[in-house]
Amino acid sequence: MNIFKSYLIRFVVLCSPLIGFASSPDMPHITPNEPWFTGPLLTPTANVVSKGHYDIQSYVFFTNIYGQYNAHWKNHSMPHVFVGSFVLDVQFGLSKICDFQFNPLVLYKHQKDIHTWAFGDLPISLGFQLYKAAPAGLAIKLRFLATLPTGKYQHLSLDKQGLDAGGLGGYFPGIALVFGRTFQMGCSYFLATRLSLSYYLPTPVHVKGLNSYGGGPHTRGKVFPGQFFIALLGLEWSFTQRFVLACDLEYIHTNKTRFTGDRGHLNGIPHLIGAASKEQISIAPALEYNFNQNVGIIAGCWFTIAGRNIPAFASGVISLNIYK
Repeated sequence: MNIFKSYLIRFVVLCSPLIGFASSPDMPHITPNEPWFTGPLLTPTANVVSKGHYDIQSYVFFTNIYGQYNAHWKNHSMPHVFVGSFVLDVQFGLSKICDFQFNPLVLYKHQKDIHTWAFGDLPISLGFQLYKAAPAGLAIKLRFLATLPTGKYQHLSLDKQGLDAGGLGGYFPGIALVFGRTFQMGCSYFLATRLSLSYYLPTPVHVKGLNSYGGGPHTRGKVFPGQFFIALLGLEWSFTQRFVLACDLEYIHTNKTRFTGDRGHLNGIPHLIGAASKEQISIAPALEYNFNQNVGIIAGCWFTIAGRNIPAFASGVISLNIYK
């Protein structure tokens, strides 16, 4: 259960920055042959969507959780959990310097003979343009983040081993700063860079029974999820106007998750609930194809390269972006 809970923390929270668009806000008119970018798979844009415009991006993730890193950064194999995830990323402008974003999430999970569907928590964010240098200079965006607990997180099925979980039961407020800049390298090559730094302060969660944090049928109490920090670096290299190489690097640190209350027990042994502090490093290389400056598709993979007290996973990802 703690393994899947760790995956949920990553996925629900990361749904919020899953945004990039093949549109003019990220790539102002530099030359007649300006590059078109969808944005990398993970790192959010440093530009707001202005009033009167919207961006819709759909993602499909095919994920295999195949191992668990221990406290000494060593990966140990485990029974595989396969997760299919569909994310719809919707972002629209509220003013010239402010936009709003929300990300519905549906999960399909499979392990051996267990199959489940679940609706996830709903990440939302409000973004403000702090600075924007034209035409392709430094851009800085401030984001206020939260997660609405719309996914199932308690009274989970023992027969399904808790895989019917879809959320974490908390609001996960956070704040992020995103920096972006595009560099012209020679006559026809461009390098678009993004850096996102975010910090989350999860709210306490009351739990009953088997839940996303562990426990068992008779568990009753309060979970205090650990605060966590996420750093994302996104790079895009345009080698033609339509084709772009992209790559994200991600680092996550999560503090210890605590529990107070009655853990419940099985044959006199208390159920496990809570988690030690954890870290994870992952990478997501991808290839973009842009049909025009407003529509693009990106496909790639996302996988862990190191971790501590956290799952090891590998994902295939494909995404379609439409900006208007």
